[in-house]
Amino acid sequence: MKKFSLWILPDEKVEKILKIEIKRLSEICNFTPFQPHITIVGSVLSEEEKMRELSIKLASKLKPFSLHSAEIA
Repeated sequence: MKKFSLWILPDEKVEKILKIEIKRLSEICNFTPFQPHITIVGSVLSEEEKMRELSIKLASKLKPFSLHSAEIA
């Protein structure tokens, strides 16, 4: 068993913008830059194959959507 997390990742255009902002803030606030994402579920203990199957099943039920942020938190 291993720990897994499920993330929502931005499209390439938004990812580039977010990476620049994350890098800028990481230099000001002294933290390690990270990949832009929204965590849906974190630290799930599961077998890799079971997690893969559940992820595929979940993804097949989702439609593309947009998120709008009023501020960075």
